[in-house]
Amino acid sequence: MNNAKVALIYGGLGQNGYLLSQFLIKKNYKIFCIVKKLKKSKSNKKISYIKLNLEKFDLIYKLIRKIKPREIYNFLGPSDKESFQKKPYFQFKKDYICNLNTLETIRLLKLKTKLFYCSSSEVFGSDERVVNEKSIRKIENYYSLTKNMNELLISYYRNNYKLNACYGVLFNHDSEFRKKKFLYKILYD
Repeated sequence: MNNAKVALIYGGLGQNGYLLSQFLIKKNYKIFCIVKKLKKSKSNKKISYIKLNLEKFDLIYKLIRKIKPREIYNFLGPSDKESFQKKPYFQFKKDYICNLNTLETIRLLKLKTKLFYCSSSEVFGSDERVVNEKSIRKIENYYSLTKNMNELLISYYRNNYKLNACYGVLFNHDSEFRKKKFLYKILYD
């Protein structure tokens, strides 16, 4: 498959993954979304949905080798620190191993694939202050620890293997596509 306009999205039915997939459809991308379970209300016939254990290196390797995506977006996992506090080992392992497996696959296949990882403003702690990407990290919970470790992993692969990998630090944002416990749903449901 030619990777000119192929995107692979981890967490394609979450708020960010869903909105990104709708944007990329308009740009004529062939889109593959890794999902935990398919929600008919959000599914789109133009997208290939795949259930895949992202902790299994061989499964990620086979998929990426087959579709040769131009871009990979990782919006995997819960977007709240409470979920990480309940199952820190499970959440950390799932998030970190997924990135490690993906980066290592891109490196081994010598692909020019671009990788974007969704980090969080939680890496700066809860102090009220103005921050930027060079601000000191203040790890206060498992969620921020996991995000920070993934940022370091991505920086390592970018600096040592010259992969086109980056992360974006996202701050709180809501839309109609968030789960019921978030502000938008509380105000408008």
